[in-house]
Amino acid sequence: MKDRDTREPSYTDHPLDMGQTIHWYLTVSDKILDGLAETDRSGFVIPLENPRHLSIDKSQIRYLIGLFPPSAIARSGLRSIKGEPTIYFDKASTPGEPKPTENVSEALSPTAFAPSYTDYQKDPRSSGIESVIHLFEIPAEVDPKVRRIIHAQGFVHEYAHSIITPALYGKDYRLKLTSGEVVEAEELLQRFAGEQEKHTPFSHYSSGYRSSGQKFEDTARPKISVNEELAEAIAAELLGFVYCREEARRFNQFYDRPDVRQTVRDFLSAEKV
Repeated sequence: MKDRDTREPSYTDHPLDMGQTIHWYLTVSDKILDGLAETDRSGFVIPLENPRHLSIDKSQIRYLIGLFPPSAIARSGLRSIKGEPTIYFDKASTPGEPKPTENVSEALSPTAFAPSYTDYQKDPRSSGIESVIHLFEIPAEVDPKVRRIIHAQGFVHEYAHSIITPALYGKDYRLKLTSGEVVEAEELLQRFAGEQEKHTPFSHYSSGYRSSGQKFEDTARPKISVNEELAEAIAAELLGFVYCREEARRFNQFYDRPDVRQTVRDFLSAEKV
């Protein structure tokens, strides 16, 4: 049998182009999937529409939700999950201003497609923020194992947003840490930002929101940049991998930033008060 070619093909370095990520996922797919057990640890029920577009099923979604601590699940504003047809990013897209297109010929590249997205709206019952996660069908040209990894990572990333966004934009949002200390959510998020901005962007994707050496306050949209970096850090913490510039960090995501990991864990394990 011919060995799999693991050489890095030539892909664009655009943060919205998944080509480099897909290639790496393909070379390590068995290792990643070994870590994504099939056991449903949650029992959490969320309405799911159009599952035919998804590369993960209900049981796998429940398992992924179950990776989050109960305190984090309790803070999530998720109300439903919707499968959607494939959407690409138009050539004029930037991470801050993505321009969707259904036509691959208009895309940045054939691998510049959207795996997931979250919509938000006010929850009239609690004055909180509700979210709907959209998972877009991944093109059939992508290996089935990689399609599953992309949707697993994308779902955890978006579920993290359903927890971060209410804390980031809500008023009088306070969190009780496992130490018993009560802090404003904004204080904990600022702590994350101050620690993370001392390091390279957390992932290839989040590098579109903050450049190396750049402070969050100097980005075009500081809150969105913090939201994206924290969502990527949470996904890496729970799934055990991240596609980033530094090869040494792809399976050892926090080796150079243990303070960031501690803040991520503090955020996830905190209870809303």
